Order: sequence, then structure tokens, then C-alpha cells
Amino acid sequence: MYVRKIWGLMAIAAFAWLAACLPCGAETISLNGSWELVFDEQQAGESKEWHLDKNFPASSAIEVDIPCSWETVCKDFEGIGWYRKSFNVPAEIKGKAIRLHFGAGGEEKHCHGRT
Repeated sequence: MYVRKIWGLMAIAAFAWLAACLPCGAETISLNGSWELVFDEQQAGESKEWHLDKNFPASSAIEVDIPCSWETVCKDFEGIGWYRKSFNVPAEIKGKAIRLHFGAGGEEKHCHGRT
């Protein structure tokens, strides 16, 4: 199993899942559940490259269960939230095309530090 990390700049948290095209058809792996969330009140995350694992402010993160709205955590927050999730990718899909689907979200998403 390969450990992968995903984090994204998202305006609204909802659900996400990983879909891989396998010979027998499409397989879906749900990424619902526990995610890390940091509210970027100072809008510093982009300039400080929070999308990179080494720069993500994990000590400030709170755990949220996705799907949810961040309103359940911080009512009336208007701004940017950074989410991060670690998950295992099954070995049988190594080298295959994968598709990440976010049920909701903001303008930008990063996977392994890439937009």
C-alpha cells in the first residue's frame, strides 16, 4: 500500500472520493471521514505554501468529519480553509489513471503539492 496525502484549499467542505479505472470497471474509494482543517484568518496559507506537507500548520488543525460544512465548526466564518487528508492507495491501482472527485469545494485543490 502506498501512503498518499491530499490537501486542498476549499471554501466549503463536503465529501470526496477517489475513483480508479480498473479492468473490471470503475472502483470508488470514499475519503469521507476524518480530515484536518485550518482556518486561514490571515490569508497567509498561500504565501506560506500550506499546500506542502512540510509547511501545513498541523498544530493549528482541528479534526472534522467530512461530509460537513465548516459552519458546524466555526459559525459564520467567511474566508479560506485548508483541508488535509492521508489515505492508502491500493497497490493494484499503481500506474493506473485515477480521478479525484470533490463534491464541493472552492477554487483550488492540491495533491502532493501540485495544483
